[in-house]
Amino acid sequence: MKFRAFGRLLLACAVLGAATSSPGVPKATTEELACPAPVPGQDVRQEAAVAEAGALQHRVFLPGLASGEPIPRPDAGLVALGDRLAAIVAAAQTPGRFGVAVTDLQTMQTVGVDMDRQQLAGCVMNLFAIIATLQAVESGELRLEDVDATIRQTIWASDAAAARQLYRAIGGGDAVAGVARVNALLGELGMTSSQIDHPPAFVNESIGIGADNLVTARDVNHGLAQVYAGAVLGPELTAYLLEAMTHVKPGLNYLTAVVNGPALVSHKNGFLWATEGFVDNDTAITRFGPNLEHAYAITFLSEAVPVKYADIPTGQAVVRETWEYFGQAYD
Repeated sequence: MKFRAFGRLLLACAVLGAATSSPGVPKATTEELACPAPVPGQDVRQEAAVAEAGALQHRVFLPGLASGEPIPRPDAGLVALGDRLAAIVAAAQTPGRFGVAVTDLQTMQTVGVDMDRQQLAGCVMNLFAIIATLQAVESGELRLEDVDATIRQTIWASDAAAARQLYRAIGGGDAVAGVARVNALLGELGMTSSQIDHPPAFVNESIGIGADNLVTARDVNHGLAQVYAGAVLGPELTAYLLEAMTHVKPGLNYLTAVVNGPALVSHKNGFLWATEGFVDNDTAITRFGPNLEHAYAITFLSEAVPVKYADIPTGQAVVRETWEYFGQAYD
């Protein structure tokens, strides 16, 4: 990935500020690492759904997660969705590189667009630092009450400074040791095409494995699927994580959270500027149905976009097309 060898000093992982009057487009701002109050009346449906969801049903069997088990081939309906997503990406009105993965979490069937191409991770990578932190809570190394606010700030504002505190916590006070621990977690999850070299935005705290933090859309979905199945954390902390990921400030709910019907979206953003252009990523588990009994994972990655936020129409079209498919498939 030679084109990524320069420019990491200007990383900025948070897309910050409230939404503009234009639907779905965040307002440009110079605000950094801020945590404003939610816009009154916004996310009410999300809050109500969280309250009604109750305990999540985890430790479910998902085909393709067990070691050595073949990954299910997508059925005709999902293949057709993949074709429509490819057409949306091909019609993008901006230059850039896009990676998309969509996984039916009932069947583990996955389709996507360039979903095996490595792309810059941005603060999407901090989702796995959060997971590693919760594993440390589960093992008794850390107390949830000591890391809860930091986890929530990392998610709410895509706050790279807060995330760095998590790397330090799981590294025994050493952020670099924390990075090594997250990199090991990626391997344990089978995310073999992804890597973390440093806490996003803190390039000097490197473990020396490469210039960049990289993910593929398929890898991220594979990790999300294991979280949803309860294969990574116990039921209580799985439920905690999915609930925490529903609390993202309004100005960041412009990609995977853009759905046209009742759903609960647990997601994590990642945004930065690199020498080739802007990176704008989002990954989510979207739950839906009368009791939130159905779910899918979706990851949208974009990089080398020359104009800030120019990827949004493509990302939103991908998200809405995916939502329409699942809403009809499980109606």
